[in-house]
Amino acid sequence: MDEVLELRSRGRFSRTSRQALGYKEVLDHLDMGISLEETINNIKRRSRNYAKRQLTWFRGIPGLRWFILSEDELAGTVNGTAVAVRDFLEESLSSQRPR
Repeated sequence: MDEVLELRSRGRFSRTSRQALGYKEVLDHLDMGISLEETINNIKRRSRNYAKRQLTWFRGIPGLRWFILSEDELAGTVNGTAVAVRDFLEESLSSQRPR
């Protein structure tokens, strides 16, 4: 909320940025009197829909490899994913080299 108020006071919103996820809903809350509860629900709904569109787009990429991260890996305390990514890239590169 504070970020949107600050940017709005500086006149920093272009037509495109006004539509950004979260900004649009907060601006609607401020400008049109939409309740905070409804604003939060709208942000959650648009976020879910955006994530679904991203997944659909990623699924269309041939050869895409997903790496599932554990909580520890997300926190940076385990480097198992880095090893898996390195191994995957090495395997991919070696299969592309001329023989």
